[in-house]
Amino acid sequence: MMRGAEIPLGVLFSGIGAYAPIGRAAVEGALIAIEEVNASDLFDFRFRAVVADPAGKADQYAVLARQMMAEGGCRHIIGCQTPSSRKEVLPVLERHQGLLWYATPYEGFESHERVIYTGACPNQNIVRLFAAILPGFGKRAFLAGSNYIWGWEMNRIAREILVAREGSVLGERYVAVGNVEIEHLVAEIAQLRPDFVFNNLIGDSSYAFLRALHELAAVDPTFRPEVMPVLSCNLTEAELSSIGTAAAGVISPRRAISRRWIVRRTASSLRGCERGAPESDGLALAFRPCSRGPIRPSERWRRRSRRADPSRWKRCAIFCPIWNSPPLSRRPPSIDRPSTRR
Repeated sequence: MMRGAEIPLGVLFSGIGAYAPIGRAAVEGALIAIEEVNASDLFDFRFRAVVADPAGKADQYAVLARQMMAEGGCRHIIGCQTPSSRKEVLPVLERHQGLLWYATPYEGFESHERVIYTGACPNQNIVRLFAAILPGFGKRAFLAGSNYIWGWEMNRIAREILVAREGSVLGERYVAVGNVEIEHLVAEIAQLRPDFVFNNLIGDSSYAFLRALHELAAVDPTFRPEVMPVLSCNLTEAELSSIGTAAAGVISPRRAISRRWIVRRTASSLRGCERGAPESDGLALAFRPCSRGPIRPSERWRRRSRRADPSRWKRCAIFCPIWNSPPLSRRPPSIDRPSTRR
């Protein structure tokens, strides 16, 4: 390959819609990575980003992927933040001999030769998460999910794990993607009083659900996160600003965020870190690791990031909430549970 050859690279995420925060963060991360590759003298090629936004519409993913490949010359696409959008582009990938780099959590039960799955799959998140939670909090669960592939598959795995461990599912409910009318879910949880809630809602539905549970915990200590935790395998740090302090106590198996978030390379991103810093006290405990401690930036990575400004690390800590998180604890004995619990 001639030095300086340019390779078009598709970036296909939704920056608006029900799960916009994830899409915006993913686009920013992809562009930062492309910028770093292009600035490096280790490669004899450059990437040219071809960015498209499906606006949260599932049918637009295939249309835009086809344009990227047929007109933009792309053979690799980084994108698709939901299983349904990923499945939409599979026929396009097959027809145009392309490759999709799927970087978000993966529900499993699919292995396609045109997809590289880089996100955590069930044996890396829900299996480990339940193994850590069930002994300490109980085996009576309430399952909530968005009515699409992710919610169906993750809740199915949850049921199988609970049955294998002689647990029970007190309730399993679904709402449409983006639906924020979740009062009936919270009312049912208040009535059933499960040991924990497994949240597989996405986007605005999940944010509304967590805020409603936070309000319920404020009036009834039985539903405080240290007593009845909320588990999630798909929430990300990029969504903290949308959830607010209601994210405190949510338990996620994610051990650390991408190191690209530590040092922001664009002026707008760095200004965002500085504006968010005063809020770090309210969000720093949002996610807790369920196993070993988080991965901190390695000395090797620090040395390789020659443009990194170490003075900004603490100011960006709001995006790294699990670094300062307390260890996972069992439910406190001071809280008396209703006698109906088993």
